[in-house]
Amino acid sequence: MERAIIYAAITVNNSVCRNNPDIAILTGEMIEQNDYLRDRILKISRNHIWSPLSDSTTIELSELRRTGVILGAGMQFQREYISQLSYEQELI
Repeated sequence: MERAIIYAAITVNNSVCRNNPDIAILTGEMIEQNDYLRDRILKISRNHIWSPLSDSTTIELSELRRTGVILGAGMQFQREYISQLSYEQELI
């Protein structure tokens, strides 16, 4: 379990370093249902983010629960659909 926690924290850190977001939102059944797992991932992630980004990025938990996955998938579909419309208009 400790190895999975470390890998999850590394994934959060890599995502923050690569994308430099204002906020990183964690979600998922395991994080939502297991206080120990959630607290360890948050603690390790917050303590090991590259120092120039540590003050500009906040790591939080999603309050949307399962709804967040559906909303995220819908937003991704919408983004892809709109980008295809823009591409097709340029061809005409």
